[in-house]
Amino acid sequence: MSNSFCRFLSNGLRLESWSGELAISPCCFIPRVSTNDPNIDTIMSQYHNATDCQHCSYHVSGDVKYNSYGPNRAVRRIPDVDHTHPVSVEFALDNKCNAACLMCSDSFSTLWQEQNKKFNIKTDADYPDPQDDQKVVDNLFDRFNLLHVEDINFLGGEPLISKTNILVMDRLIKLGISQNIQLTLTTNGSTRLTDRQTELLACFKNVKFSYSIDAVGDRFHYLRYPLQWEKIVSVIDDNRKNKKIKSSVHFCMTLNPLNAFYVDELLDWANGYFRDDPRFHININPCVGVMDLKSLPPDAVEYLCEKHAGNDYLIDHFRKGRAPRPQFLEHLIVWDQRRNLDWKQTFPAAVPFFEKYLET
Repeated sequence: MSNSFCRFLSNGLRLESWSGELAISPCCFIPRVSTNDPNIDTIMSQYHNATDCQHCSYHVSGDVKYNSYGPNRAVRRIPDVDHTHPVSVEFALDNKCNAACLMCSDSFSTLWQEQNKKFNIKTDADYPDPQDDQKVVDNLFDRFNLLHVEDINFLGGEPLISKTNILVMDRLIKLGISQNIQLTLTTNGSTRLTDRQTELLACFKNVKFSYSIDAVGDRFHYLRYPLQWEKIVSVIDDNRKNKKIKSSVHFCMTLNPLNAFYVDELLDWANGYFRDDPRFHININPCVGVMDLKSLPPDAVEYLCEKHAGNDYLIDHFRKGRAPRPQFLEHLIVWDQRRNLDWKQTFPAAVPFFEKYLET
């Protein structure tokens, strides 16, 4: 029987591959444990039977929706079932990626690894040899019963350049269950589908293209370096016109201290581009790590809260601002020099709020 407190604890699964070694947890908030851990079955059983959870960033109680949730936050993807097999799964099976997004790291991007080596931050010795993708997938299907899965989210890296994901989709099709599964591809939007990918995706119940889009034009290029905005729009256009795949479109914007001043710019573009398209949705989430919203100055918080008065969801996030942390400002300055970029030219609306901190 599924957990009545939070169904992710009994019927959710997040799977990552640590250089060929699978690691699991019920969801993205709970730290992963290696499947080679001798206590793994006991650990997972404890999650299945839990009646509370200290890891979750939301307050959950079964399927109750709280007013404090932002748009789509309270949606429960997992139905009530009479078993503890995975129903909703997130896969992060490799970190192959063609972007080195400013808010990301070498844990999730092979291009970040190349950047770190280029600037002598790390060496080849810091990174393990590439994994055997086929071995990872074989281990995955031998270890877990995925016959009840209804919802899969392919994360990355960039899922559309991952050979591992191709192998997973092919296996699901051969098992005869793909028509029951909604896929989500959390993609940076830079990669066109191959004929093979189109063939595979057409076998699934629905495909949600969830684009990681934080800004438009040069601001997108700055945050999702070295990707180009024009290419992204072209790829999105191709996917919208693809009649072979049953699909929907989501944008996921991660708020940071720079693009916080340009939320309306992205929303205006997206709502215009996808006007009257019932398949389109947009989610806005706070950035984590060195680019999180804690580095918003107090006067910026006041300005943004006034600008977006009435949008309690955005205001709640803006109010996390305290003051620009040194590591945030250093991150901008150092990588601007290395990439020949200039955050002040690219995000001019943010500059007046940060100038006095740069002087000190």
